[in-house]
Amino acid sequence: MQQFQIEYVFQNISTTILWQLISSAQGLEKWYAESCEFQNNRFIFSWGNATEEVVLLRKREGESIRFHREESEKDTFFELQINVNPLTKDVTLTVIDFAEEDEIEDSTMLWNKQIEELRKSSGI
Repeated sequence: MQQFQIEYVFQNISTTILWQLISSAQGLEKWYAESCEFQNNRFIFSWGNATEEVVLLRKREGESIRFHREESEKDTFFELQINVNPLTKDVTLTVIDFAEEDEIEDSTMLWNKQIEELRKSSGI
C-alpha cells in the first residue's frame, strides 16, 4: 500500500460548516455515503447493500479527522485535514489515503467525485 495526498481548495466556505460535513455522521451522510451511523468510536457507512466500517483513530477539533478502514492493512488510514491560507483565506481540504500503486489513479478519481458531492452539499 502506498500513501497519497490530494488537496482541494474551497473559496468562501465556513470552516465550521466544512468541519461538520467531514466529522459528523449527519455531515458524512450528505456527501460520503448514502447513510452513516456513529457508535462505539466507529462509523458505519452504507451504499445500497454495501457497508464499510471505519474506526475513528484521531480527531483534532476543527482541524483533522483520521479513520481506519476495518478491512484494510493495519498501518493504513484515511485522513481529512482543514487548512486556511492566512493571506487569501482560501480553505484547503487535504485528503490523505492509501491504495495499491496501480489503484491510486482510481482512488483519486473516486475522491474527486466525493469532493464534488461535498461541494454541492456545502452550497459552493
